[in-house]
Amino acid sequence: MSESGDYTVTSWVSGHDFTAARKAYDAHAGRSYATAKSTGKTVRDLIAPKLVTQARRPLIIVVDQTGSMLDWPGVMASKFPYMEHEIRTEYMGEDAETAFLAIGDANNSREQYPLQVRPFCKGKEYETRLKELVVVRCTRPTNWRHCTAPTRSRCPTPRIRS
Repeated sequence: MSESGDYTVTSWVSGHDFTAARKAYDAHAGRSYATAKSTGKTVRDLIAPKLVTQARRPLIIVVDQTGSMLDWPGVMASKFPYMEHEIRTEYMGEDAETAFLAIGDANNSREQYPLQVRPFCKGKEYETRLKELVVVRCTRPTNWRHCTAPTRSRCPTPRIRS
């Protein structure tokens, strides 16, 4: 799919407006850090205690939340109906589930949320789970290490359980 324009929606995803979905995600991302700070969200709140899936072929999508990915999380958010359909019908099977992770710059003393891990989801939950990630926008896109997160915090060590 082209990344530069809107698309003709197919019958299995009628009524989806890519431009509106992208604008809604961009508006959310632009205020997600301020919202997280004002509600007292901690790094522990953003790490699922464990990742559990019943899918035979789970998918984990990792995004960089420092801003160096520029518009790509918004592109993904605008295409959720297609992404979910393709994952389910073409690649992973009907029981497919996806987990979203975000990584920041752990060596940046101002990084507030260096690791974020959301539980596995499917279908309409994609948008909800992606919007649970806190996006730290860069003040200088050409130098992604200068981000707006003002304080230092320690990231808990994730535990992988089977």
